[in-house]
Amino acid sequence: MKAADMRHIHTLKEELLRQSGGVAEQSSRAGNYVKMLNTTASGIIKSRGDTDQASRLLNEAEFITRREEEYFPGTGGELLREEHRAATYASLACLARHTGSCDDAVLYLLETASLEGEPSPHTNLSLALLLIDMQRYDSAITSASQAVREMSIRNKVATTRGDVLPRSELSLLAASYHILGKAQAQSSVKERRDEALASLTHGLNHAKCLGMQSDVYIEIARTLKNCNNPKDNNLLPSQGVTD
Repeated sequence: MKAADMRHIHTLKEELLRQSGGVAEQSSRAGNYVKMLNTTASGIIKSRGDTDQASRLLNEAEFITRREEEYFPGTGGELLREEHRAATYASLACLARHTGSCDDAVLYLLETASLEGEPSPHTNLSLALLLIDMQRYDSAITSASQAVREMSIRNKVATTRGDVLPRSELSLLAASYHILGKAQAQSSVKERRDEALASLTHGLNHAKCLGMQSDVYIEIARTLKNCNNPKDNNLLPSQGVTD
Protein backbone atom coordinates (compact mmCIF):
# COMPACT_ATOMS: atom_id res chain seq x y z
CA MET A 1 0.00 0.00 0.00
CA LYS A 2 1.28 3.45 -0.90
CA ALA A 3 2.35 5.71 1.96
CA ALA A 4 0.04 8.43 0.63
CA ASP A 5 -2.94 6.07 0.87
CA MET A 6 -2.05 5.17 4.45
CA ARG A 7 -1.81 8.84 5.41
CA HIS A 8 -5.16 9.53 3.78
CA ILE A 9 -6.77 6.66 5.68
CA HIS A 10 -5.38 7.93 8.99
CA THR A 11 -6.62 11.45 8.25
CA LEU A 12 -10.12 10.22 7.43
CA LYS A 13 -10.19 8.11 10.59
CA GLU A 14 -9.14 11.04 12.76
CA GLU A 15 -11.90 13.16 11.23
CA LEU A 16 -14.42 10.39 11.86
CA LEU A 17 -13.44 9.93 15.50
CA ARG A 18 -13.86 13.63 16.26
CA GLN A 19 -17.62 13.16 15.75
CA SER A 20 -18.11 16.89 15.31
CA GLY A 21 -20.86 18.55 13.29
CA GLY A 22 -24.35 17.29 12.56
CA VAL A 23 -25.80 13.90 11.70
CA ALA A 24 -25.28 14.29 7.95
CA GLU A 25 -21.64 15.30 8.39
CA GLN A 26 -20.94 12.29 10.59
CA SER A 27 -22.47 9.85 8.09
CA SER A 28 -20.56 11.50 5.24
CA ARG A 29 -17.24 11.19 7.09
CA ALA A 30 -17.93 7.53 7.87
CA GLY A 31 -18.82 6.89 4.24
CA ASN A 32 -15.65 8.55 2.99
CA TYR A 33 -13.55 6.52 5.40
CA VAL A 34 -15.15 3.20 4.46
CA LYS A 35 -14.91 4.01 0.75
CA MET A 36 -11.18 4.70 1.09
CA LEU A 37 -10.67 1.45 3.00
CA ASN A 38 -12.46 -0.49 0.26
CA THR A 39 -10.67 1.30 -2.58
CA THR A 40 -7.24 0.72 -1.04
CA ALA A 41 -7.96 -2.92 -0.24
CA SER A 42 -9.24 -3.55 -3.77
CA GLY A 43 -6.06 -2.04 -5.20
CA ILE A 44 -3.97 -4.36 -3.04
CA ILE A 45 -5.96 -7.40 -4.19
CA LYS A 46 -5.72 -6.47 -7.89
CA SER A 47 -1.98 -5.93 -7.63
CA ARG A 48 -1.63 -9.27 -5.80
CA GLY A 49 -0.19 -7.50 -2.78
CA ASP A 50 -0.35 -8.25 0.94
CA THR A 51 -3.66 -10.03 1.47
CA ASP A 52 -3.31 -9.77 5.24
CA GLN A 53 -3.16 -6.00 4.92
CA ALA A 54 -6.20 -6.01 2.62
CA SER A 55 -8.05 -8.16 5.14
CA ARG A 56 -7.29 -5.74 7.98
CA LEU A 57 -8.60 -2.80 5.95
CA LEU A 58 -11.81 -4.62 5.01
CA ASN A 59 -12.39 -5.85 8.55
CA GLU A 60 -12.15 -2.23 9.68
CA ALA A 61 -14.68 -1.23 7.01
CA GLU A 62 -17.02 -4.02 8.10
CA PHE A 63 -16.71 -2.92 11.73
CA ILE A 64 -17.51 0.72 10.94
CA THR A 65 -20.55 -0.18 8.83
CA ARG A 66 -21.84 -2.38 11.64
CA ARG A 67 -21.97 0.56 14.08
CA GLU A 68 -25.13 2.22 12.78
CA GLU A 69 -25.98 4.64 15.59
CA GLU A 70 -22.40 5.70 16.21
CA TYR A 71 -21.16 6.29 12.67
CA PHE A 72 -24.26 6.39 10.43
CA PRO A 73 -26.96 8.09 12.51
CA GLY A 74 -30.37 9.10 11.15
CA THR A 75 -32.49 7.84 8.27
CA GLY A 76 -30.11 9.09 5.60
CA GLY A 77 -27.23 7.51 7.49
CA GLU A 78 -28.88 4.10 7.41
CA LEU A 79 -29.20 4.19 3.63
CA LEU A 80 -25.57 5.27 3.28
CA ARG A 81 -24.48 2.56 5.73
CA GLU A 82 -26.23 -0.17 3.71
CA GLU A 83 -24.62 1.08 0.50
CA HIS A 84 -21.11 1.00 1.95
CA ARG A 85 -21.71 -2.26 3.79
CA ALA A 86 -22.78 -3.91 0.53
CA ALA A 87 -19.61 -2.61 -1.14
CA THR A 88 -17.52 -3.92 1.75
CA TYR A 89 -19.00 -7.42 1.48
CA ALA A 90 -18.33 -7.34 -2.27
CA SER A 91 -14.68 -6.50 -1.56
CA LEU A 92 -14.50 -9.25 1.06
CA ALA A 93 -15.88 -11.67 -1.54
CA CYS A 94 -13.16 -10.58 -3.98
CA LEU A 95 -10.50 -11.17 -1.33
CA ALA A 96 -11.95 -14.58 -0.41
CA ARG A 97 -11.99 -15.64 -4.06
CA HIS A 98 -8.42 -14.39 -4.49
CA THR A 99 -7.27 -16.52 -1.54
CA GLY A 100 -9.22 -19.59 -2.67
CA SER A 101 -12.00 -19.42 -0.07
CA CYS A 102 -14.83 -19.78 -2.58
CA ASP A 103 -17.50 -20.82 -0.08
CA ASP A 104 -16.82 -17.71 2.01
CA ALA A 105 -16.89 -15.59 -1.13
CA VAL A 106 -20.36 -16.90 -1.99
CA LEU A 107 -21.63 -16.01 1.48
CA TYR A 108 -20.21 -12.48 1.22
CA LEU A 109 -21.86 -11.95 -2.17
CA LEU A 110 -25.18 -13.20 -0.82
CA GLU A 111 -24.86 -10.59 1.95
CA THR A 112 -24.17 -7.96 -0.71
CA ALA A 113 -27.24 -9.03 -2.67
CA SER A 114 -29.38 -8.94 0.48
CA LEU A 115 -28.29 -5.39 1.27
CA GLU A 116 -28.90 -4.26 -2.30
CA GLY A 117 -32.44 -5.63 -2.19
CA GLU A 118 -32.38 -6.30 -5.93
CA PRO A 119 -28.91 -7.67 -6.73
CA SER A 120 -27.00 -5.35 -9.05
CA PRO A 121 -25.57 -6.63 -12.35
CA HIS A 122 -22.09 -6.31 -10.84
CA THR A 123 -23.07 -8.56 -7.94
CA ASN A 124 -24.73 -11.12 -10.20
CA LEU A 125 -21.67 -11.22 -12.46
CA SER A 126 -19.29 -11.59 -9.52
CA LEU A 127 -21.40 -14.46 -8.25
CA ALA A 128 -21.54 -16.05 -11.72
CA LEU A 129 -17.73 -15.90 -12.08
CA LEU A 130 -17.32 -17.44 -8.65
CA LEU A 131 -19.77 -20.23 -9.44
CA ILE A 132 -17.89 -20.96 -12.67
CA ASP A 133 -14.70 -21.30 -10.60
CA MET A 134 -16.59 -23.79 -8.42
CA GLN A 135 -17.84 -25.65 -11.52
CA ARG A 136 -21.45 -24.89 -10.58
CA TYR A 137 -22.26 -23.91 -14.13
CA ASP A 138 -26.05 -24.09 -14.07
CA SER A 139 -26.19 -21.82 -11.01
CA ALA A 140 -23.76 -19.49 -12.75
CA ILE A 141 -26.13 -19.36 -15.73
CA THR A 142 -28.93 -18.18 -13.45
CA SER A 143 -26.85 -15.34 -12.00
CA ALA A 144 -25.40 -14.27 -15.34
CA SER A 145 -28.87 -14.36 -16.95
CA GLN A 146 -30.13 -11.92 -14.33
CA ALA A 147 -27.30 -9.54 -15.18
CA VAL A 148 -28.05 -9.86 -18.91
CA ARG A 149 -31.73 -9.18 -18.27
CA GLU A 150 -31.07 -6.01 -16.23
CA MET A 151 -28.47 -4.62 -18.61
CA SER A 152 -30.63 -5.39 -21.66
CA ILE A 153 -33.48 -3.42 -20.10
CA ARG A 154 -31.16 -0.46 -19.54
CA ASN A 155 -29.99 -0.70 -23.14
CA LYS A 156 -33.56 -0.84 -24.45
CA VAL A 157 -34.55 2.22 -22.40
CA ALA A 158 -31.55 4.16 -23.71
CA THR A 159 -32.30 3.14 -27.31
CA THR A 160 -35.96 4.15 -26.94
CA ARG A 161 -34.82 7.60 -25.84
CA GLY A 162 -32.46 7.87 -28.79
CA ASP A 163 -29.44 7.56 -26.50
CA VAL A 164 -26.65 5.03 -26.11
CA LEU A 165 -25.40 3.41 -22.94
CA PRO A 166 -22.29 4.92 -21.35
CA ARG A 167 -19.16 2.94 -22.18
CA SER A 168 -18.98 1.51 -18.67
CA GLU A 169 -22.52 0.11 -18.93
CA LEU A 170 -22.02 -1.08 -22.50
CA SER A 171 -18.93 -2.93 -21.30
CA LEU A 172 -20.99 -4.46 -18.49
CA LEU A 173 -23.67 -5.56 -20.98
CA ALA A 174 -21.08 -7.25 -23.19
CA ALA A 175 -19.41 -8.85 -20.17
CA SER A 176 -22.78 -10.17 -18.98
CA TYR A 177 -23.31 -12.03 -22.24
CA HIS A 178 -19.69 -13.21 -22.16
CA ILE A 179 -19.94 -14.74 -18.71
CA LEU A 180 -23.34 -16.24 -19.53
CA GLY A 181 -21.87 -17.85 -22.65
CA LYS A 182 -18.90 -19.24 -20.73
CA ALA A 183 -21.20 -20.83 -18.15
CA GLN A 184 -23.52 -22.22 -20.83
CA ALA A 185 -20.58 -23.75 -22.71
CA GLN A 186 -19.68 -25.77 -19.59
CA SER A 187 -23.23 -26.85 -18.70
CA SER A 188 -24.14 -30.52 -18.43
CA VAL A 189 -27.35 -29.74 -20.34
CA LYS A 190 -26.89 -29.94 -24.12
CA GLU A 191 -29.51 -27.28 -24.85
CA ARG A 192 -27.62 -24.81 -22.69
CA ARG A 193 -24.33 -25.62 -24.39
CA ASP A 194 -26.03 -24.94 -27.72
CA GLU A 195 -27.09 -21.51 -26.43
CA ALA A 196 -23.50 -20.51 -25.60
CA LEU A 197 -22.63 -19.45 -29.14
CA ALA A 198 -25.64 -17.11 -29.36
CA SER A 199 -24.79 -15.49 -26.00
CA LEU A 200 -21.15 -14.98 -26.96
CA THR A 201 -22.14 -13.54 -30.33
CA HIS A 202 -24.50 -11.06 -28.64
CA GLY A 203 -21.68 -10.07 -26.32
CA LEU A 204 -19.25 -9.63 -29.19
CA ASN A 205 -21.69 -7.43 -31.10
CA HIS A 206 -22.09 -5.13 -28.08
CA ALA A 207 -18.34 -5.14 -27.44
CA LYS A 208 -17.72 -4.12 -31.05
CA CYS A 209 -19.20 -0.72 -30.18
CA LEU A 210 -16.31 -0.31 -27.72
CA GLY A 211 -13.77 -1.00 -30.44
CA MET A 212 -12.14 -4.19 -31.70
CA GLN A 213 -9.02 -3.39 -29.66
CA SER A 214 -10.97 -3.14 -26.39
CA ASP A 215 -10.20 -5.73 -23.73
CA VAL A 216 -13.82 -6.87 -23.61
CA TYR A 217 -13.98 -7.49 -27.36
CA ILE A 218 -10.68 -9.38 -27.38
CA GLU A 219 -11.70 -11.60 -24.45
CA ILE A 220 -15.05 -12.53 -25.99
CA ALA A 221 -13.44 -13.19 -29.38
CA ARG A 222 -10.96 -15.53 -27.72
CA THR A 223 -13.75 -17.39 -25.95
CA LEU A 224 -15.61 -17.77 -29.24
CA LYS A 225 -12.45 -19.12 -30.83
CA ASN A 226 -12.09 -21.64 -28.03
CA CYS A 227 -15.67 -22.75 -28.68
CA ASN A 228 -14.47 -23.82 -32.15
CA ASN A 229 -16.85 -21.52 -33.97
CA PRO A 230 -15.98 -21.95 -37.65
CA LYS A 231 -17.03 -18.37 -38.42
CA ASP A 232 -14.68 -16.71 -35.94
CA ASN A 233 -11.49 -16.71 -38.02
CA ASN A 234 -11.61 -12.93 -38.54
CA LEU A 235 -12.98 -11.94 -35.13
CA LEU A 236 -9.67 -11.13 -33.52
CA PRO A 237 -8.08 -7.77 -34.37
CA SER A 238 -4.79 -8.00 -36.22
CA GLN A 239 -2.75 -6.29 -33.52
CA GLY A 240 -2.31 -6.75 -29.81
CA VAL A 241 -3.65 -10.31 -29.62
CA THR A 242 -1.65 -13.46 -29.00
CA ASP A 243 -2.87 -17.00 -28.32
